[in-house]
Amino acid sequence: NTDGRYTFTMPENDVTVSGCSSETMDTWEKYGQYAEKDTDYTISGTTYTINTARGLAWVAYVTNNGMTGGDYPASAGFEDCTVELGNDLSLAQPTGSPDGFASWTSIGTSAKPFLGTFDGKYKAISGLKVTGAESVGLFGYVGNSTSDRKGNISNIGINGANVTGLKYASALV
Repeated sequence: NTDGRYTFTMPENDVTVSGCSSETMDTWEKYGQYAEKDTDYTISGTTYTINTARGLAWVAYVTNNGMTGGDYPASAGFEDCTVELGNDLSLAQPTGSPDGFASWTSIGTSAKPFLGTFDGKYKAISGLKVTGAESVGLFGYVGNSTSDRKGNISNIGINGANVTGLKYASALV
């Protein structure tokens, strides 16, 4: 289950075991780790469609941790991939988090930037709350200034953002 709870059933033996992950869902990054394919995001070739706030947090988790292969992109940072929004998304209070999370985890780090194409499909993200020292926003780092690897962001709206940073702070990048 996406909120850290699980149920394991073996119908042939009439056994069901239920429990809860010991990991607390207290950050967007942890929340994103438990995103479910075909619910929170879908994949068609090299296009990843984001359907929920958890799906967007999954993009941050995958990008910031350099995840590749399987249901992750073939190249780190979603390089040569398109990430698109399937819906308007609210980051104000994610499912399973009674008070919301303290701060959004920006997509992309200096060491692991977002390198793909992000197409908002003219959808909006609302309730963005992010605080950090530098390079904070929905995206932290896009593209790599020391190579030809570039990222692209287009067709997205940001509503009701609260962004606090000491250097390079913006709602989007």
